Amino acid sequence: MTTDDHHAHSFRPRSPAGCTSLDADDPGRRENDRPLHREPHRATGRKTKVLRRLAVTPTSPAMVMAAQLVVGLIQVMVGVSAAFGVAVLFFDAGFPVDVFTAVMVLSACCVAMYALGMIVASVAPTPNAAAAIGLIAFFAMAALGGMFGPMENLPEQVAAIGSWLPFGAAVEAFQSAWIGETVRWENWASLGATTVLGVGVASAFFRWD
Repeated sequence: MTTDDHHAHSFRPRSPAGCTSLDADDPGRRENDRPLHREPHRATGRKTKVLRRLAVTPTSPAMVMAAQLVVGLIQVMVGVSAAFGVAVLFFDAGFPVDVFTAVMVLSACCVAMYALGMIVASVAPTPNAAAAIGLIAFFAMAALGGMFGPMENLPEQVAAIGSWLPFGAAVEAFQSAWIGETVRWENWASLGATTVLGVGVASAFFRWD
């Protein structure tokens, strides 16, 4: 090898991300160099090997799920607060009669829906599959729970099923809290059972890779 060849090999050009040209040709190497903070979802975390890295630390599955839940709740609260602020300022929306119960219903709904999302993230093989399954499940529950029209317009049996699903239970509970009525125990039971089921299934099927 000549002196010029040696210098050319030693000063191999680097990509903007700081990788050599060989790194740019190696998808596996680029995959392992991705920063951890880019990955908030467990389905994507398995694909990018983030969870495999966490597996060699003292982090437990419960800690991972709890951290994601806290971040998700913060995002929801910020979004709901902004939306409600717009509704109050521009559409003369009123506050719920029972504010405390309304906040409790919102929190229970968020936790229950997130628990369902953890089930999907635990069993879905890829991020795209997780997104597809999650969207289908959400819109199915929303259709039965009154998102596209009052549940009273649905057949009686279908409306009964929708009221026991977490979306429909949350809608009914919100309506009760907003007008100052007592939230039915069935609504609380639905949201609580969904949370317990979601956490249990997600913990059972949790995998690092």
